[in-house]
Amino acid sequence: MLRMTKVLLGVMLIAVLVAAALPLLAAARSPGCDELDGRADAMMSDYVTTNTFYAGEIITVTITTSPDPVEVYFAGVLKGTISTFPGSVTFTVPGTGLAEFRMVVPSAVEFAFACRVPSAGAATVTTDQPFPTDGRICANPKAAIYVNSEDGIAIYRITSASRGIPAVFARPAELDALPDFPTQPLTIVTQDEGIFIGLYKLKAAQTETYQVNVGPDVEGKVFTCIWDGVPPQPGSVIAFDWNIYDVLGN
Repeated sequence: MLRMTKVLLGVMLIAVLVAAALPLLAAARSPGCDELDGRADAMMSDYVTTNTFYAGEIITVTITTSPDPVEVYFAGVLKGTISTFPGSVTFTVPGTGLAEFRMVVPSAVEFAFACRVPSAGAATVTTDQPFPTDGRICANPKAAIYVNSEDGIAIYRITSASRGIPAVFARPAELDALPDFPTQPLTIVTQDEGIFIGLYKLKAAQTETYQVNVGPDVEGKVFTCIWDGVPPQPGSVIAFDWNIYDVLGN
């Protein structure tokens, strides 16, 4: 794995030359997710709420009884129609921001909502715990990286208050759609809120190899994590710090 690192650093430099924004001191789960999770009731009219949701949150709507089909919308997009009971619809929040959640109720229904984040419990870390035991890889005080077969790849940005903010997600279906062995490094997803975070699939002939870059910060420091497979293959995970100015020669 290390033999490709120097080559890849040069490839990724263009992507990481960004300005840092102010950190968002927020809870790990969005206000919208908090509102919906665990709510269960019976009603005869539409359930509508406009709130802030975080990218990657997973919302499930379950209808226990209803004489008619029930439609579920998020941000104006139909996420599913429940026509058999009990039945449910599950979807992933596509982006962070203010959005309307709407359950269209044609008649009396009994319902339950659930909302979770991938690898729930990933929110809070402390910088004096260099080797967390909650399933993350590549321990780092600026980002928590989770890789598993259920959620794919989930990355949380860590604030100065040791709070995890959902940042970058790649679901198993998204990862399966990528070439097994790319001939060039692929950018899967990036985010530039608080600090730049980039997720990449690397050029490889025999392994499915992924890389995460966190940074640069104001001093040019970048944290890099590289591993093989989802979930990671034993012994394949490596992590290191470097400085963009050293590479650029400044």
